Amino acid sequence: MTSVPTRPTTARPARDRTPVAPRARSPKKRETSIAGSTLVFHWGGPRHGEVDELPIESLVSSTLVYDGPKWFGVYEQFQPARTQDTPQGPAQVWVVRE
Repeated sequence: MTSVPTRPTTARPARDRTPVAPRARSPKKRETSIAGSTLVFHWGGPRHGEVDELPIESLVSSTLVYDGPKWFGVYEQFQPARTQDTPQGPAQVWVVRE
């Protein structure tokens, strides 16, 4: 009769349950507004991939409407809210509304 090799059993070390303070985030990654404005990254539609610095007042609604003269478009904030790293800094993602 031959023996079948088995997996070696290893005991896991006990986890340290000491509470750990949360790490502070970099303000650059967290902050998307700059002196009364916010960076917006457009996903889809006529402005796909463009980044604009928009006044915070224009983002109080759930939709962002552009009415030309070059293009028309309606965008809404991506849900759940998401940011995208851009050369100008982190920007809120807004998607085209079909």
